[in-house]
Amino acid sequence: RKNLKLKALSKVRSLKNKMSYSTNIIVQSSEPERQATTKEDFVRFFFTHYARAVKEVDGKFEFGRHIFEWCHRLRWYKKTATVAPRKHIKTTVLLGYLAWLAYRLDRNYMEWDYMSYKEELGQYHIKRLKRYMDRMPIFNKYVNMTRAETKIHVAFGGKEFVVNPSGILSFKRGKAPYGIMCDDILKDPD
Repeated sequence: RKNLKLKALSKVRSLKNKMSYSTNIIVQSSEPERQATTKEDFVRFFFTHYARAVKEVDGKFEFGRHIFEWCHRLRWYKKTATVAPRKHIKTTVLLGYLAWLAYRLDRNYMEWDYMSYKEELGQYHIKRLKRYMDRMPIFNKYVNMTRAETKIHVAFGGKEFVVNPSGILSFKRGKAPYGIMCDDILKDPD
């Protein structure tokens, strides 16, 4: 496993060098090639599919070197934390990771909680993720199992992926999702 992590880190460094901090190299690859490589490579998925969708929905995508490191950590480590200033797309990267997990569907059923300080903030972020996923052609064959704007529940090939919003203040014990994403869990000072 350690060799896999080193190999992945090497790939990230290689991509950094090839891209010269531009997404043009990856975006220009053929569609079948992109789909084959992005199932296993979160960095490639992020810059070929997800960043494009973010740009379509939000009108811009701010590229930064730090995104490579954050994508790598999310891909290879079970527990990780990121502390960075406002407007450094921390939430966007987390949402991209959830989109990649939905795209991979490597389990028959996978459920995640997206936890913020208040549940309403988690719902807002899930709405954003839903808009981004709707813009990615790779999700065209996925079936949306809910009409709710504030929940992700997609299925493809007999497998399902679910993301539920939750808040620190409204969290219920006893839930056992596969994973929890904690984003903006601290209260802003009054």
